[in-house]
Amino acid sequence: MFCNFSGYHIKLGGMLWYHLKIAFRNIAKGKWICLINIAGLTISLAVVILLSAYILTELNKGQSLPHRGEIFQLRRGEGASHSSPMIAMIREQVPEVSAVTGFHSMWATKKQFIVQDEKYDCEEFLYADSSFFDVFEHRVVYGNLKGALSSSDGVVLTQRISKKMFGYDNPVGKPLILETTDLGSFNLKISAVIEDLPEESILRFNGILPKKSLERIEWYKSGLDHWGNCNYSVFTRIKNKPANETEDKINAVYAKAAPGWIQKDDGSFSLVAYKDLYFGDKGWGDLLQHNSLSLVQTLGLVALVILIVSWINYINLNTAQFDVNRRVYGIQKHLGASSRRLVLMGIMDSLPVVLIASIFSLIVAWFALPAFNYLLGTSFKIADLFSYGNSFHVLMVLFISALVCGIIPVIIRQLRYRSNQNITEYVKKSFSRNGLLVVQFCVSIVFILVTIIMVRQSNFMQQSPTGYYSDNVIHLDMLSQIPDQREAFREELKRIPGVLDVTFASQLICNVDQDWGMSLKNKGEEKRIGYSALEVDKNFFDFFGLKLIRGHGFEENSIKERQHIFNQTAINTFGIDNIDDARISSYDNARGDIIGIVEDFRYKSVRFPISNLGFLCRDPKSLSYAYIKTNAASSGQLRQLLGKIEGVWNKFVKDWPMEYSFLDESIRKMYERDIRLNKAFTIAAVILILIACMGLLGVSIFNVDRRAKEVGIRKVNGARVAEVMAMLNKDFVRWVVIAFVIAVPVAYYAMHKWLEDFAYKTELSWWIFALAGLLALGIALLTVSWQSWKAATRNPVEALRYE
Repeated sequence: MFCNFSGYHIKLGGMLWYHLKIAFRNIAKGKWICLINIAGLTISLAVVILLSAYILTELNKGQSLPHRGEIFQLRRGEGASHSSPMIAMIREQVPEVSAVTGFHSMWATKKQFIVQDEKYDCEEFLYADSSFFDVFEHRVVYGNLKGALSSSDGVVLTQRISKKMFGYDNPVGKPLILETTDLGSFNLKISAVIEDLPEESILRFNGILPKKSLERIEWYKSGLDHWGNCNYSVFTRIKNKPANETEDKINAVYAKAAPGWIQKDDGSFSLVAYKDLYFGDKGWGDLLQHNSLSLVQTLGLVALVILIVSWINYINLNTAQFDVNRRVYGIQKHLGASSRRLVLMGIMDSLPVVLIASIFSLIVAWFALPAFNYLLGTSFKIADLFSYGNSFHVLMVLFISALVCGIIPVIIRQLRYRSNQNITEYVKKSFSRNGLLVVQFCVSIVFILVTIIMVRQSNFMQQSPTGYYSDNVIHLDMLSQIPDQREAFREELKRIPGVLDVTFASQLICNVDQDWGMSLKNKGEEKRIGYSALEVDKNFFDFFGLKLIRGHGFEENSIKERQHIFNQTAINTFGIDNIDDARISSYDNARGDIIGIVEDFRYKSVRFPISNLGFLCRDPKSLSYAYIKTNAASSGQLRQLLGKIEGVWNKFVKDWPMEYSFLDESIRKMYERDIRLNKAFTIAAVILILIACMGLLGVSIFNVDRRAKEVGIRKVNGARVAEVMAMLNKDFVRWVVIAFVIAVPVAYYAMHKWLEDFAYKTELSWWIFALAGLLALGIALLTVSWQSWKAATRNPVEALRYE
């Protein structure tokens, strides 16, 4: 038995070695075809390696947290931000919840740690209550997490930032100072150090400060017991209880405990599973990372399509050689070669090509990694491409590629071998080589159309008028160090030649995301209304050129929450016919007048329709952003102007450097993700077209060689070069036209669905589809015309010398 078993392995090894020798001999004979196959597979496998790493990382987001199945985020409508009384109510009256925690990010404009007179960037820290680690479990390196956030001076660090400030020593109990611009200074000590967060974590932070440390700030403490002070992201942990039952209990308890006015604003509460949050909608006040599942699926589809197109290339070029190798194949069949052996021969033929392409693809992926990180905003290292999960999937792709590229050509060969009696020559060509060409160019045309439309939409978003003045406008994050000197700061800036005006606001005008709820008395009825709120300086409307279509702007005597200005959409939504008869009041029934209506302008991305927007007047000392309008005509003037503005800044602010941005750049950054996606699709389209052209070039080479004698005879009989080229090219034109007819409805449907995500969008004009078809046809003709021209200008004697 042992000898027979060994003999079987020796026989099998010898057979494999024989087929590999034949495969390498075939590669040596068809060098150009082999190079085309290797190039196509190399590019596609490199794309698969890179996108596989990204897709696997995204699908694993949020999956590394212990007991993640027990953790739920509390939502109210589309919001994810709640008040302290809400957290206390759940903790005390909902026993189904085993633990509940509330936290928020650091609100300070600028912050830093000081350790023994050394200053360190604070990076991303959270303020959380003492139950944080009861909900989110983390591995501790030093100290004890139980009670780590119970005192007002404790702080928990991640291992990375601990090493940055304290080296490799145990820092528990050591003091440090947190210095902020808006909240003052805090004397703290290290309570514990936890392991660094894994890449899969969707709640990112470098440390946690106790919420109790803020209670010494009067304005913060005064709002702790207020139901309307919704600042906390809330998570619950539920053990052995259905989430929907706990959700019903929270709503029932809330209906009894919360005041009536807040219930009108909030609506019902829901619990969203932690494992579903990453690919879910981002609620207002949500601190988690999010991504679009459709984006990840689309990139996966792109990788699959590119891979399939490269397989089609290999199959097309491999089966195109059948006419040349028909005798060899026939001899093998007549000598009794079984279907199994023929399949093995096909796999052996493809295996060297796939292995060579896989090696080259790793090199290509290595060099392309920086560009890939830039396009998708990732930070992959070369080691990430060889992680266990990614390596397994890549090996599976290589295995499947070898099978597909080995088995399918064998099947097509057998069909062709039997086609002398069973299948006509036309059908034989159509369903093998030409049919695959149609598929390739159909996919290429779809990607050309998708790329053109995405670029048009991206340009439309960036160039769409906002409705306000944004050229040469600089915005600064203001500091609490100069609250009583804002007017002096403004006057100093306005004295600089080139500074036209200065105003202040609570948020960026291009991305207003603060939602308010108020009571409206109109036409004898009272109802709760909701709108986005922007707190502004008195000259805000003049600064940005916003047109008041009724009433007047804010004046010197405008008082907090007493005077309101709304946009047209809000007035129409609220059903206000006469603003003089309508009154706005907050939760404490303070009377407010509507003094004006401002013309609609775009204060968010074009993804969102213009909705209700309200303005309130504030003293500049309580506003977070300063806007500076300039008339700099060149980059040199702008640099000089920025230097003078920085000089004024340093006069008022001693310890913190000036950080500025241009408003038009901030607007463009809102579309940065779409811009990157457009670039990724453009590159994917170029790759697809390149691979398709490689296959088309290989098929044209075989087509010209096969018809060499026909071309020679036509030339002898007086055919001109143009006529010969037209004869050789007409088949390819026909298949591109068929591919175009198939691709147009597919691309139209896909782009129509994609554009539904945008409130304002470009049109799907007919000329876009015509342009894509002409591009595809032009690319195909350029690819095949070189071989056609060579055949048409060749001396006919070379083709007919042996006839």
